[in-house]
Amino acid sequence: MGLIELAALPCIITFTLLAVGGTLLLAPTRAMRTLGDGFGFDGAAATRTAARRVPARIAGLLLCAYAVFLMANTLGLFRALHL
Repeated sequence: MGLIELAALPCIITFTLLAVGGTLLLAPTRAMRTLGDGFGFDGAAATRTAARRVPARIAGLLLCAYAVFLMANTLGLFRALHL
């Protein structure tokens, strides 16, 4: 595997996690409705009240935090190996 491919995979994963996490964080009702359509549950009912949107926002924040953590580890690994 070349250096470009080695760097591209964590970047793709990071940007995907940031996109999903950001959508959950900023628009939890729409995100849960879309996820509900894909996975077969009533996503609109899952976020009907403000208290039910909080877990979706927390999950979005955690996904974004993990994406930043993953990118920091990837950059640290590349710096440590002098790539």
